[in-house]
Amino acid sequence: MEKVSKETNKKGKVLAIVSLILGLVSIEYTIMGFFLEMLFSIIYIPIICSILAIILGILSFKSGQKRLAIVGIIVGVLSIIFLIFSYIMYNRTEYPIYIQESKLK
Repeated sequence: MEKVSKETNKKGKVLAIVSLILGLVSIEYTIMGFFLEMLFSIIYIPIICSILAIILGILSFKSGQKRLAIVGIIVGVLSIIFLIFSYIMYNRTEYPIYIQESKLK
C-alpha cells in the first residue's frame, strides 16, 4: 500500500472538512428556503454547495482521509435528496391552494 505524505494528508483533511461544511450549508439553505417559502429564489446556493461537497469529499477520499471524506460525501448526497424532497413538497402544496383560491372567485 502506498504511503501518503504529510502534506497530502493535510490537504485531504482540509478538503474533507470543507466538504462537510459545504454539505451542512446546503442543508441549512434548503431548510431556510423551504420554511420561508423562498426556495426558488435561493435554490442555486444549495445545489452548488452540495455538488462541491461531493466533489471535495471524493478528492479527500483519494488523498487518505477516508472517514471524514465519507461523512462529507454522505452529507452532500443527503442535502441533494433533501433538496429534491423539499422541491416536491413545495410544489405539491402550491397547486391545491391555488386551485382552491381560484374556485372561490
